[in-house]
Amino acid sequence: MKTKRKKEIKLDKYEKQIEKDRLAGSFKNINEENSVIKKLQSMAKEQIKEKRINLRMNADDLKYFEMEAKRMGMAYQTLIGSVLHRYIHNQLIDVKEINKVTRKKVS
Repeated sequence: MKTKRKKEIKLDKYEKQIEKDRLAGSFKNINEENSVIKKLQSMAKEQIKEKRINLRMNADDLKYFEMEAKRMGMAYQTLIGSVLHRYIHNQLIDVKEINKVTRKKVS
């Protein structure tokens, strides 16, 4: 039975440095990095407690949300969710009420 001789490959200076670093253990195993990333992604998903819903709304209102979302560079569903969140937490501003108050102060 013949034994195969390994063909010796000549490395340039850059490749020799890479091989030296590899043998010294300077490189991380990409699988370890991926597992850390997956763990962090899983933790992030646990923090975001979203639930899918179906919602009926006026077609003109939906069109408005779609146009505004496109202008803002986001999905219209995200915009609707944001508006609902701000409403629930009393963070929406009623422009008409502000105008009434500011006109009274200016007068």
